[in-house]
Amino acid sequence: GDEIIGKLGSGKAFGEHSFLYGCTRTTNVKALTDGKLWVLSKSTFENIMLNTMLSRQKSYLDLLNKVPLFSEIPDYNLCKVIDIMREAKYQPNQSIYLQGSRGETLYIIKQGTVEFYKRRSNQDEPFLVRIMTQGSFFGEKSLLGEEYYHNDAISGPKGCILLQIEREAFSTFIGSISGLRNDYLGDDLKSQTQDTNSISGFHQLSHSSATNLSVNPHYHLEIKTDLIKRLTLDELHTVKTLDTDNFYRTELVVPKIDPRISYALKQMKKKNIVAMNLQDRVMEEKRLLTETSSNFIVKLFKTFRDRKYVYFLMEACLGGNLQRFLFQNPCCELDARFYVGCVIEALKHLHSLFIVYRDLKPTNILIDDRGYSKLANFIYSKKLQPGRKTFSFCGTPEYVAPEVVLNKGHDFAVDYWGLGILTYEIVVGRPPFVGDDPIKTYNVIMKGFESVSFPPEVSKNFESFVRKLCRVN
Repeated sequence: GDEIIGKLGSGKAFGEHSFLYGCTRTTNVKALTDGKLWVLSKSTFENIMLNTMLSRQKSYLDLLNKVPLFSEIPDYNLCKVIDIMREAKYQPNQSIYLQGSRGETLYIIKQGTVEFYKRRSNQDEPFLVRIMTQGSFFGEKSLLGEEYYHNDAISGPKGCILLQIEREAFSTFIGSISGLRNDYLGDDLKSQTQDTNSISGFHQLSHSSATNLSVNPHYHLEIKTDLIKRLTLDELHTVKTLDTDNFYRTELVVPKIDPRISYALKQMKKKNIVAMNLQDRVMEEKRLLTETSSNFIVKLFKTFRDRKYVYFLMEACLGGNLQRFLFQNPCCELDARFYVGCVIEALKHLHSLFIVYRDLKPTNILIDDRGYSKLANFIYSKKLQPGRKTFSFCGTPEYVAPEVVLNKGHDFAVDYWGLGILTYEIVVGRPPFVGDDPIKTYNVIMKGFESVSFPPEVSKNFESFVRKLCRVN
């Protein structure tokens, strides 16, 4: 009979791996006695998490908007501040900071009271100068560079719960704090916060690592608009198979009336789409590709369908995918800058349209006949409004960001993480996080880049660029 590997009783849970990560079930579960089970579906869980996040976000936004420092910052940028806030609980009469200590933190009182005491000298007894209640804030000048606190802060007789924002984290997310000194909000901050959801900001991480990309601005794909409008499936001749996997097959095709023009025809079986519950994703991929217009993203020209298949007629990139190219041509850092630069341009365009890509990896990057790399395969991409997060678990295990693994909700930042992993793999030849199975891979990812050793031959600029892209907050 079957081997029994374990028994569970009242209060225990099972199925969490397939529930959270979509992993295939590896065991059979049988009831040994009569009993009752609580069942939670993935969609219900995601809705609960989303509603909880939105409720928390709204309450925190209300508090932040009371702080003059943040009064002119748009809500979608304040949502980034919420991501770096930490909630801390203080016991009754517990010290928060002492007079003369270094100022590094802004505090907002979520619950309870805080008392402030001042000393004229170290020998004098402190005297009460004020009491703050729920919704009040203090320590804001520490974000503007004021070095030291001027009094003692102690939690009230019933304790308190504080929301805390560290200066270093605030500076990283919002920009140079020097721009805040002018009436709390100067033009410098406004210009720097414009692109907080754009990958372009990462050019500043390492000028010698990700810049100096040479792109021909006059390179445009010649599109035979009239021919494409008239084309039908029957008028396409298959030349060869370009790529295939469990979900789709891509053929190189040419129009019979003009075989000088080539296209890629991506074919997806309707039966497989339904079996994998990907109907909505396929429709979303079509919508998003139709919306994009970038020389660094594969173009979708037209779609077809018949009884068995859905077809995408796309730009043909005859250089194959980046993984195959790298297998045949190991990449130095100088070449990596070019390919990573192309991906940055693609992500910059997507993020400007509020599209999060979510599946960066070498097999999804195609090389065209001029050597430029282009982003393809938008099956996991999603439209996401600024300040919002999504909880769906998707992507390839080696490239999944920690917030996706933890089901904390994720946004455009997962593409920054993916870019760091991709950059590492292009130069080193393998992804930094690999396990024997997806669950072990996720466990390694949660250890972060602190556990990753870089080969001695790579430059410090390269290592710094990757670590900054993959920094866990």
